[in-house]
Amino acid sequence: MKNFIVIIISIFLFSCEKEVKISLKGEWTLDSIIDYGDRKDHLFAEDEFDDIANFKILNDSIIEFKSGFFDYLELTNRIDKSSSSALYYLGTQTKYSLKDSLLIFYNKNDNKKDTIRILKSDVDKISIQLKNKVTLNLKKINNKYFNSTKYDAVVVDRSPCLGYCPFNFTYIDRQGNFYFKNKGYNTIDGNIATKVSQDKVDYYFNIFDKIDIEKFEKTYQLSATDGQSNTISFFKNGKVVKTISTYLTSPIELKTVINELSYAYQFMLDEIKYYSVLGDDYLFGMQFENSNLRLLDSESDFLEVSLSMGKEVEIFFEPKYEMQVKAFYSEGPFKKILTDGRYYKFIKKDDSSFTIDLGYNFIEINPILKEDRYN
Repeated sequence: MKNFIVIIISIFLFSCEKEVKISLKGEWTLDSIIDYGDRKDHLFAEDEFDDIANFKILNDSIIEFKSGFFDYLELTNRIDKSSSSALYYLGTQTKYSLKDSLLIFYNKNDNKKDTIRILKSDVDKISIQLKNKVTLNLKKINNKYFNSTKYDAVVVDRSPCLGYCPFNFTYIDRQGNFYFKNKGYNTIDGNIATKVSQDKVDYYFNIFDKIDIEKFEKTYQLSATDGQSNTISFFKNGKVVKTISTYLTSPIELKTVINELSYAYQFMLDEIKYYSVLGDDYLFGMQFENSNLRLLDSESDFLEVSLSMGKEVEIFFEPKYEMQVKAFYSEGPFKKILTDGRYYKFIKKDDSSFTIDLGYNFIEINPILKEDRYN
């Protein structure tokens, strides 16, 4: 009888233990791929898994997918006037519910419900299976990193691709200065220069400041063609703190930052205007000629924005470097730019000119420009 009671108690305790549910609240990231399921031959499978396998459950009804959600909008392409599409950013958050072993969420990309099956769960690890039989291991992360002093401005530059990639650059700083330059395949036909509210500044930099930019490599790329290149630069008092180039792949945290900033213009449409010393042509860029100095795309964008904020002066200076303005679909208004790093003399096609004082020597404080880098 005594043994029988022990057995009954053991069964009861075991059953109770099996019924304990591990809370999924928190931040989860891809740990390993168990089974590729139906996607075994897909070239970019890992990146696709990375998108859905990195999420944060905020509360009992809201889940955040770091890769974000997008919708397609039809528009007329600014470059060749053809009918085209552009992506509209729908943010990262959506509604979800848990039913038995199913995580059911509203997929804004497809405008319908989607599911993730929880196969196993532990305090800091879960195994999930997607609809296409892909099976993944996720691990819980507790990111406590936050640094709001490392940089004061961020620029993202996105290249064209064979498709509907947004072609633009975006600048924001902690003072609220916001610049967006439309080059093609965006949801507006124009550029933006505005002063954004402190709430918006806090929103974006709260996202940026949670990532440790020093842990990232200088470049991330896959061996494929026709994809989009991105460069993102972080600046402190005009100095390049770090520039990162990506092609078709990047860490999910970096992808989130690039998406959030490059689509921010869609939420800043109250003032659509843009002033640049280089003009409103949408395909400008600057590069040093006949020297060992090299600007990556987002660094060139930063210099353009900084010059637009600079002061026009009448001063004689001894130029040390020559720069060319790149305009792929037009000749552009300038023959060349002469500079000593602080002063920039813009020489027009008719040989008239004007000079901008940047207020500091951009070249001297950025020795990184002399490094052997590639975009």
